[in-house]
Amino acid sequence: MDKENNLIKQLSKIVIFLLIFFIFLNLFSSILLPKNNNKKSGIKYESARGFYGERKNSLDIIAVGNSNLYSSFIPNQLWNHTGYTSYVCGEPSQTVFQAYALLKEVFSCQKPQLVILETDGLFTKGDEFEQIVSMHVKEIFPIFEYHSRWRNIQLNDFTDSPHYNTIINNKGYVYRNAIKPYKGGKKYLRKKKSRDNFNIFNQIYLDKINKLCQDNQASLLLLSVPSAKSWNYEKHNKINDYALKKNINFLDLNTEKKQANINWMTDTKDKGMHLNINGAKKVTKYLGKYLQKNYSFVDHRRDIQYDEWNQNKLQVIENKT
Repeated sequence: MDKENNLIKQLSKIVIFLLIFFIFLNLFSSILLPKNNNKKSGIKYESARGFYGERKNSLDIIAVGNSNLYSSFIPNQLWNHTGYTSYVCGEPSQTVFQAYALLKEVFSCQKPQLVILETDGLFTKGDEFEQIVSMHVKEIFPIFEYHSRWRNIQLNDFTDSPHYNTIINNKGYVYRNAIKPYKGGKKYLRKKKSRDNFNIFNQIYLDKINKLCQDNQASLLLLSVPSAKSWNYEKHNKINDYALKKNINFLDLNTEKKQANINWMTDTKDKGMHLNINGAKKVTKYLGKYLQKNYSFVDHRRDIQYDEWNQNKLQVIENKT
């Protein structure tokens, strides 16, 4: 009986300790969580989270992906030509897991008709299981994402709730004007067999993104922007097979290069990995025509509720991050 009582006491102590531990994790998470969606407040990748600052449910199109995406898609140009509102939620080396987490944030305050997923992130290498666990832990306890903020916490971090209202003028696009040519032509599409795998974890989270879009009445478009250093026919075929199986639209601007008029001598900033402003304008122009042909969006340019977009329409903000 004494042994049983001692065991119960020990278990009770463990439960009480864990309870106190989780209470402190929640408390310090709320303190360290940035109180605005800007760099000054300590938010992760400010440019990717500017959708918070847009008027609620005002964005037609949300795009998620890595640096290939935010170097290639100019929402302000798309607005100029079509009157569609869009935002690029791009992060360096963004994985499909991170894209899924970010889309959940998007749907908390926006109701896009279309989600564009840039497909290069589906082939990002790494310890996928570890990344998934880390992502979910950070979702539950933001202290693990923002622990370094303790050096800069202020009084309002203890008293204020998050109020994300910062507008990012470039709508997630990152300006690149350097020119470093790629001289390989179309050979990159036919390069030797890649070891990149469209693995089970990536497929699971791609399925989850598709389901998340369906649950929020949004269409999903898989997009591959021109990249001579990271793309090939093997990757194209893997994504194309998935898209056909799931009845999802897939637009590969590597195979549509002729129509997009990409010139690798003038349109890349780093020998074929990322596009510069010249290439981004061509991709955005082509994408705008594709969206007009295949989707039904409203032209908001004469709607007074979108005056901020008209005032901002000619701006391409240089961002050297």
